[in-house]
Amino acid sequence: MKILQNKKNKMLVIFIIITLSLMFSSFITGKTIKSYNTNFSSYQNFLIVRYHEIRVDIISVDDIFCKESFIIENIDNNSLDTIPLWFNHSISSLKITDINGSLLYNWKVFETSSNYVEVNLRKNISFNEIASFSVEYELLKDIPLITSEKNYYLFEFYASITYSTSVLDVEYSLPENSFVYQSEGSVYPNNAMQQIDYNRITVSWRSNNVSAFSNPLFYVKFDEPIIEDENRGFFEKALNLFLSGLFLGFFLGISFLSWFARYKEKRAKKQLGLSLLDDNQKELIKIIYEHNGKISQKEMCSVTGFSKSKISRNLIPLEKRGLIYRERWGRTYVIHLTKEGKTVIE
Repeated sequence: MKILQNKKNKMLVIFIIITLSLMFSSFITGKTIKSYNTNFSSYQNFLIVRYHEIRVDIISVDDIFCKESFIIENIDNNSLDTIPLWFNHSISSLKITDINGSLLYNWKVFETSSNYVEVNLRKNISFNEIASFSVEYELLKDIPLITSEKNYYLFEFYASITYSTSVLDVEYSLPENSFVYQSEGSVYPNNAMQQIDYNRITVSWRSNNVSAFSNPLFYVKFDEPIIEDENRGFFEKALNLFLSGLFLGFFLGISFLSWFARYKEKRAKKQLGLSLLDDNQKELIKIIYEHNGKISQKEMCSVTGFSKSKISRNLIPLEKRGLIYRERWGRTYVIHLTKEGKTVIE
């Protein structure tokens, strides 16, 4: 009985210790965040963001990378060597750079989705001077698939605005071969611009005079690319199959006759071409052909053991007959085999 009582007392003590630890940790975290917010409120009077660009690269629904670029002006009489920023997302792989390379920074994470980042500038900025740098990170965010008559993905992003911002540009690059969902309210705000960059669609917005900590929302709905049914095709009907077979037979017949005529012509050219070349020239043609139709003159000297002048003497008649052409490459030449040159050797 005494042993059971002791066990109960121990469990009670452990429970009290854990509870107090959690309360203390929560108190310290809250106090720390409050102190950082107080620090930010003082910076509000010192800094203004002249330009803020956010580029979100949605490679796939599982891989999202962001790059945020800043041009920040000091509007206080005191010089500054650090700039604190908030990023209200779950992020990883943080990297901060300016035009000269990587910058040092301090990074603190609160509750997984609040990130305090203090950027150490390369040099102090005084009154009316600006600092430019970029912050890159991987965005740890799930893009939900919304099921409806036609399924689509919904990507939402709240821009983290630490200071008053004159111009804010936001751009999303959708996954390859995806496109904006065709419905009302597929993008927000609705003043978005859309354009195609190769096989990817970009959606962009511009906002002016954005207030500090307003954290505006930008979202886009997009589809996955439609994959055509491979079972459907040109040969669904017997008539199409018959006509296609007839056309194919006719085409193959014409192609064979054409190939046979070219073969005879090519063979005649080869015999004629070889009869006009001496042994050295034949050897050079063969070497160029064996090097995939291209070789430097310097390398040709190494392969043949010929001197540079001997190589040049034998290349001149080949070039005059249109069997090769030479291209200047630094201090040497690269010799290319022409189509006519290939007919001599093939």
